[in-house]
Amino acid sequence: MTKALSPKAYEWHSKPKGTSRERCAICGIGVVRRGLHRAFRPEEGKEATHVARDSKGIDHEILRRPAGPSPGPLLEFYVKRFRPTAAMVCKRKTLKHYITTIHRLERCLARPATLDDLNAKTFARLGEWLASEGFKPDSIASTKTRLRTLWRFASSEKVVAIPPAKKQYKSALPWESESPAERSLRWFFATHYRPLKLRSRSDNTARLYDHTMRNFSRFLGRDAMLEDLTDDTVSRLLSWIIDRGRSPHTAEKERCQLLAIWRFACRKKFLDEWPDVDSCKRPTRIPRAWTQADLVKR
Repeated sequence: MTKALSPKAYEWHSKPKGTSRERCAICGIGVVRRGLHRAFRPEEGKEATHVARDSKGIDHEILRRPAGPSPGPLLEFYVKRFRPTAAMVCKRKTLKHYITTIHRLERCLARPATLDDLNAKTFARLGEWLASEGFKPDSIASTKTRLRTLWRFASSEKVVAIPPAKKQYKSALPWESESPAERSLRWFFATHYRPLKLRSRSDNTARLYDHTMRNFSRFLGRDAMLEDLTDDTVSRLLSWIIDRGRSPHTAEKERCQLLAIWRFACRKKFLDEWPDVDSCKRPTRIPRAWTQADLVKR
């Protein structure tokens, strides 16, 4: 049985001071804060129970929030399993962002979010909805990233299916299925350069070198050899990379890695001609840093 409201609840009123995060003591609504609002009278025949008036004088119909709503399955999973384990070292602000992300997903779906909603199709739908609501691209990307983090954790807990892996190369190059031939760039890197020059470097560094050699082989249309390390060939490779829409910083990274392998091959007497390839002209990056005012705030 619905509790009878006082006559004042049907008149425009604001929440009493000190109750910004609680229900209104007059009408019991908990959706608005201190803005003007009132309950609909029974004779008005409205499905909504309240109407709120914003700062621009526009009225919005709202529904009464049920007392003590039970969280959706996804929010409950976050509170009981994700936050105590995977997010135990996160800052309070980060934890708040996760809850906001789940609430955005529930607003998009118009229902409580479940673990089954952690899938690529729902994420695409959420991205379209956020864009239509005026969210910035950075905010949309961060929202999807947090949901993917929840998805990976849920899959590790054997709760949902494993999310698809990140997109790798389109297809393996024909010569990569074979063992590298002698004096090929892959052979020299695996047998000489990596054991001697990258022994204390991370696996990610070797991965970047491998990506550079793949690009070089793709440019040549065959497995790159040490004899392909010439000024003309490397210069045409850099132009090819930039023409494909890649950043000049990417082209410069690949130039530095190829020239490092080239110089090492010259020192070990595998090649006679030393490199003479000019660096790529790169736009100056504007540094992003905290201002003095931002440091004072923090």
